[in-house]
Amino acid sequence: MKSYLQILILIFVSLLFLGTASKVGAANPPVSTRDSSRIEKIASIVEDIEINGLVLPDRRQFAIETLSMEKSAGTKFGHDEIRRLASEETRLRGVSKYGCFTSAMRVLTPKGYVAIASIGNGDEIISWDIDRKRQIINRVKSIQIIQNRIFGRLCNLSPTGKAIETTSDHPFYSADAKNYVAIGDMAPTDRLIKVDGCEASLVFRGAFDLSAGTGTVFHIGLELPPNNFIVEGILVHNKGTSM
Repeated sequence: MKSYLQILILIFVSLLFLGTASKVGAANPPVSTRDSSRIEKIASIVEDIEINGLVLPDRRQFAIETLSMEKSAGTKFGHDEIRRLASEETRLRGVSKYGCFTSAMRVLTPKGYVAIASIGNGDEIISWDIDRKRQIINRVKSIQIIQNRIFGRLCNLSPTGKAIETTSDHPFYSADAKNYVAIGDMAPTDRLIKVDGCEASLVFRGAFDLSAGTGTVFHIGLELPPNNFIVEGILVHNKGTSM
């Protein structure tokens, strides 16, 4: 038979557990069906908002925060008001839609390597046919210039002898994944494709400094597949996280 003191201890522990559980439930309230529908609606309204190559970092989170503002105000915001709020948020905290390279990084063209900052719409660049292992002449159709972007640095990798400065979300071709993967998500032992003339070989990614600096970065879009180009001898995709 349990003593009186043991019973009191059991009651105290039970009350403590119930109190903790209620706090957890309050911190993570369930989302109602009506709220979920409204969140999806708000997210769809701002889906296409892009300002100077920047987009909302998280459309769903923006929608949740907007719904909270609507509840505080006691009214639903209109279509135009939601887009205005999203535009302001994009200007303040937007992230690049594209993976990018710093101005000094050189892109392979039929005339040799050219700094990405010097490349213009309609210029020819070299793409690489992975299956047939051959160069293809492609053409630039768009250029994005984004300021104040954090970029990283790949060291001891480039066959041209230059460290590659790129945003962490830019996709490089991974021979191990057989697909394009954001450079910041790769392991140091992942192998990239190095292109030297008409020959291709593999090289380890190695160390990547995620925050080497902040500055102006450049993105180029291409007219034709394969949607890739060669930066300082390394094969990369022509798009960022939006590919």
